[in-house]
Amino acid sequence: MAEAPRPNREFTVVALLEAIRRETVLRIQNGEITERKLARRIGLSQPQMHHVLKGSRTLKPEVADLLIAQLCIPVASLGIGMT
Repeated sequence: MAEAPRPNREFTVVALLEAIRRETVLRIQNGEITERKLARRIGLSQPQMHHVLKGSRTLKPEVADLLIAQLCIPVASLGIGMT
């Protein structure tokens, strides 16, 4: 019987959420969008968005999905090993 493929240890949900958070911070720093405008577009308060982006609050998967959609982030560009 063939051995089942082993998952890439670099690809975890935690790593994916952190990569989405970092990409969002980078886009705000580059002036693509403001923290306030992004928060408004995805339905969070600006203080909630701020705490998520600085890492003092956990980025929930539902919010991560909204960030990916709003910022058109291709998951392949996040640098997470997906082999």
